[in-house]
Amino acid sequence: TLGTDNATKAQTVIAKKDSQWVVRFAKDWKNASVEVYSAAGQLLNSKSQISTGTDYTIPLNYQAKSVLVVKAISDKGEVVIKKIIN
Repeated sequence: TLGTDNATKAQTVIAKKDSQWVVRFAKDWKNASVEVYSAAGQLLNSKSQISTGTDYTIPLNYQAKSVLVVKAISDKGEVVIKKIIN
């Protein structure tokens, strides 16, 4: 059978939870940085030294409809990038 339990626990995920976008970090990440870019490449928000023990809620203007790129970087240099439509 094909399982996804180990794959989900081992990776960082950027997803919508309730009505907000969050970053759920991999278990082996100690701390991280999260950067939010506009579709044009402009840096909108940057936060570093985030504790990875809990989900990080991405601060966005939820009233404005937009396409954004979220980049999560671990302390070891691992990078996860996801395009989101708010």
